[in-house]
Amino acid sequence: MRRVAVIGGGIAGLATAWHLARARAGAVVVLEREPLLATHSSARNAAIFQLLEELPGMLALALRTRAHLDALVGRGDAGWLKRTGELFVAPAEAELAELAALARDAGLGHARLERADVVKRVPALAAGSARYGLLVHEAGVIDVHAVAARLADAARAAGAR
Repeated sequence: MRRVAVIGGGIAGLATAWHLARARAGAVVVLEREPLLATHSSARNAAIFQLLEELPGMLALALRTRAHLDALVGRGDAGWLKRTGELFVAPAEAELAELAALARDAGLGHARLERADVVKRVPALAAGSARYGLLVHEAGVIDVHAVAARLADAARAAGAR
């Protein structure tokens, strides 16, 4: 039997190990030098989960990612995501119209905000030109360790070590 080593027990390494084990690519082993998984790159980024994006394909990718993580880790604040929202700001309401339409068409919970609500959420914007906001409720911060733990469990269940 072929042996496959995956270097690193972060999100990318654990996801790779899980998929290799599920595909029966060989005897899969994850090599991680730290006692805790997802210690380096996976744990040292902003872990922001942004749903709304104007670039073609990015919204669809974010929605698929959300569905996969909901299935793997669980939905809601007890799962993989702390819902803090995603705030877009602009000096003119019309500048947010396209994003609002994308959010509506994707079925994303969102709200339009006036300047007072924008400043209440982000006081540092009081001195700027932001007069309007669009808040997407389902975005937030990823619980990297919860995702890593579930990926490790799934990889083990598929036969990886």
